[in-house]
Formats: sequence, structure tokens, C-alpha cells
Amino acid sequence: MEDTITVQLPDGRVASCWEAAKQEYANCKISAGHVEGIPPDSMYFRFQREEEEPTYFFLRPDEMSALLYVCSGALWSYHIERLEG
Repeated sequence: MEDTITVQLPDGRVASCWEAAKQEYANCKISAGHVEGIPPDSMYFRFQREEEEPTYFFLRPDEMSALLYVCSGALWSYHIERLEG
């Protein structure tokens, strides 16, 4: 991906975000990538629905892994429950 986004945080720090992956839908865009300038966070997750301001989560790699783990667990549980129901 080629997008770079600059985000100013409420505390005045500036995060420079490089988009590594994105998924766009008719009503939202979800993306994630690397961030510089706000250690110890080195990754970001961005969610933007329609015309709303995007929501950013700035994370360490272990926190990004935890996010992936809990989301995949929620999806797995949802689909298993539907198969059993």
C-alpha cells in the first residue's frame, strides 16, 4: 500500500502512519499498518464508517496480536454457534 497518514494526538504528539493493509466496503474502511513517532506504539488499527472521523488505535505488536486473537475468536464462536443452532 502507498498511503501515509499523519495524525496529531490530543497530547500534541504526531503519529506518522504507513498503511500496510486495508479493506474498503460501501460504508466503511478498515486499515492497519506501522506507525512512527509515538513509542512504544509501532502499529495502528484504523476504522472509519461513512463520513465520520476515523478512530485510531495505536498499539504495540503484542497488543495488535491480541486484537487479532480476540477478533478471530469472536468470529469463530459466532460461526460455530450458528452451525450448532
